[in-house]
Amino acid sequence: MFYVQLRSALVPARGGSVEEVRSLSLFSHSLITMIITMTACGGGSSGGGPPPDPGTPLGTFNVTVHAADSAGVISHTSIITLKVQ
Repeated sequence: MFYVQLRSALVPARGGSVEEVRSLSLFSHSLITMIITMTACGGGSSGGGPPPDPGTPLGTFNVTVHAADSAGVISHTSIITLKVQ
């Protein structure tokens, strides 16, 4: 739609020479190509987003596990060593 409006605005009315029509047609094609290229290339620069999550740091960690029955009569606690490499 935009192309048709632009082309009709740039191409001279009847009586223009064939060379004028060709040069204006080439100009309008070039202009459309530049506009499409500029809008296509400008949409992807968002800054990269948040930094990635580094995860669990390397090292040795003590993890305490406590288990009990629903009545609380039997219970047990254990310490487990977790080594992240």
